[in-house]
Amino acid sequence: MLLAAYRRKAFDLTNLGHSMAGATQWLARGRSYLPQHYDTHNQAVEVDREDVSGLHDHTSRTSLANLVLSLDPERFTSVGQQPVDLSQSTWKAAFGSPSSRQVTLSYRKSPLIIHSPPDTRGYLYYKRQGDGKSGVSGSLRFRVLPAGASAFEQGSDLQTPEGMPWKIYPYTIVKSPNYSPVASMLLEEGLISQQTLDHLQSLPTIRFNCRSTVLHQLSEPFVANFQYSPSIVYIITPYTMLEWKKFPLYAFAVVSHNSKGIDFQLPYKGSVRMRFEKSPLPEHANTHNVVLRVMDILIPVEKVSRNPRHQILEPVAGELLMRQNVRGTRFLWSVDLDREFYMMRDRNWDSLFAEDMADS
Repeated sequence: MLLAAYRRKAFDLTNLGHSMAGATQWLARGRSYLPQHYDTHNQAVEVDREDVSGLHDHTSRTSLANLVLSLDPERFTSVGQQPVDLSQSTWKAAFGSPSSRQVTLSYRKSPLIIHSPPDTRGYLYYKRQGDGKSGVSGSLRFRVLPAGASAFEQGSDLQTPEGMPWKIYPYTIVKSPNYSPVASMLLEEGLISQQTLDHLQSLPTIRFNCRSTVLHQLSEPFVANFQYSPSIVYIITPYTMLEWKKFPLYAFAVVSHNSKGIDFQLPYKGSVRMRFEKSPLPEHANTHNVVLRVMDILIPVEKVSRNPRHQILEPVAGELLMRQNVRGTRFLWSVDLDREFYMMRDRNWDSLFAEDMADS
């Protein structure tokens, strides 16, 4: 009996050694796809861990919840990728090998923890940008399968409570060294290029949170809550990086003056899906002025302020956002991008404006 117990112990230790060696080999292989300036242990990164669609690293090797063998839907069959379950507020996944470092993905962490919808079963995958290239506007998404289905094509993308696709941006993945298993898999499968990775890594490090909106084109739709979000709009493109702080105050607020100074009131509550468009006004020709088009009403709009000064007219689906001054004159809401957006990297307005706004 003692001999048998000794042999079992030796067998367990041997398997443990093989498992640890495999994990070390896979992680080393993963790091090889990252640029040399990546410090996968010590680099300080300020990406907000409470991002709405955040990946949060956990290095503990607890029991495996989900195994991701590929993020490319065209390879799911050949690698034997199975559907995974995202029916909790957070879930752990290993990328490439059961022994690799696990990463935790969350459906919603801030401002309140929100569980994903029941029976959220399907595939984690990477959606390339519209032209199929490995650019900055791709995103990590989750394809939800209907009951009884197993094919990727039978599903649809997981939606956030605001009605937009749940996604994790390449910037978030690349900027945090803790996400190296995800970045490595994207590079290995050709879903993101080394050039794109280097470009994103060279950009300023900023903090995203639940009230940040990240666009990759000026005309990309986004959700706006009239009371509080987005607080900051970022635009990240292959050319530049832009930032517009206090977006709701400029876009939606009624400004008045009193004995205490300037007062800002937000006249409506509710939320809409909208986008920037090139201003159609003749006086804005050859400028960088844009207007806002309301695409859909997501939460019914209600007026909460009676202040008539420069009042925003009630948003109408399909129409451009309008304002009205104290004399009752109506005019288009518009903004000069040169004045409101801060160029965080490379002033290249003309190419950005020409390419991103040509079809609006």
